[in-house]
Amino acid sequence: MGVDHSDMEDRGREAMTINEAVRRLATRLLRPIAALLVAWGVHPNVLTLAGCLLTAGVGVFLAQGHWRLGGLLIVFTALLDGLDGLVARLSGRTSRFGAFLDSTLDRYAEVALLFGLLIYYTREQQRLDVLLLFVVLVGSLMVSYTRARAEGLDIECKE
Repeated sequence: MGVDHSDMEDRGREAMTINEAVRRLATRLLRPIAALLVAWGVHPNVLTLAGCLLTAGVGVFLAQGHWRLGGLLIVFTALLDGLDGLVARLSGRTSRFGAFLDSTLDRYAEVALLFGLLIYYTREQQRLDVLLLFVVLVGSLMVSYTRARAEGLDIECKE
C-alpha cells in the first residue's frame, strides 16, 4: 500500500500563513508600481522615509478620531511599506543600511500610530484604553528587541 503524497502536498499548501498569503498578493499588486519607480530612479530609502512620514500623518487623523479615514490610510501605508523593499530588490539597491533604516522607521511609524490613539483616548478620559495602548506599545517594541537580541547571539528568530 503506497503513501498518498497529494494529501501531504495539500497540507503543505495549507501551512502558508495568512501573513504570507497577504504578502504574496501585495507583492503581485505592487510589482508594476515598483518597476515604474525603479525606471524613474526613485531610491528605496526615500520610499522608506516617505512611508514613515505618511504613517505619522495617519497618527494625527487617529488622534482626532477619524477612524474610517485612519483605517483606510493604514492599509495604504502598509502597502507602501512593502514597496521600498521591492524597489530595492528590483533595482539591485538592497543594503544592510536600507534594511536597518526600514526596520527602525517601521518602529517609529508604529509608535506614531499608537501615540495618535493615546492622544485620542487620553482626551476621552478612557483610562483602560490608555493602559492597553501602553501594553501594546511595550509588546510591539519587545518583539523588535527580542528579534534583534536573538540575531545578535546568532539565533534565528523569524517566528
